Amino acid sequence: MRYETFSKGNKEFIILPIKHFEKLKNDAEMVDDIRAYDEAIAQELEMFPSHVVNNLLDGHNPVMVYRKHRNLTQVDLAGKANISRGHLAQIETGKKIGSVAVLKSLAEVLDVDLDDLV
Repeated sequence: MRYETFSKGNKEFIILPIKHFEKLKNDAEMVDDIRAYDEAIAQELEMFPSHVVNNLLDGHNPVMVYRKHRNLTQVDLAGKANISRGHLAQIETGKKIGSVAVLKSLAEVLDVDLDDLV
C-alpha cells in the first residue's frame, strides 16, 4: 500500500490514495460486524433470516413479519394474544396502532421485544 507521512505541530499524519482508504474503512466495518455477530452468538441472541430483516427494513409491518416468521396465522396469533383476528388485521395493515397492552401481548407470543414491534 502506497502512503506518505507528514508532521504538523506535534501530530503525525498519513496521506494515502482514496481507494486504499475506502478499503481500510470497509475492512474496519467488516470487523465491527464480525464483532457484533460474535457478541450475539456469545449471548445466544436469536438470529433472523435475511428475508425477515429485509422485510422490516423495507417498512413491512413488524407484527405481520414476525407472525409469518413464526408460521402463525392471524387466527393463531390473535387467539394466543387474546385479541380478535379483526383487531390484529387492523394492526397489521396500519389502520390501528394497538395499545401498549396489546402490543406487549403480541410481543410475548411472537417471542420478541416490545421495541421490535414499534
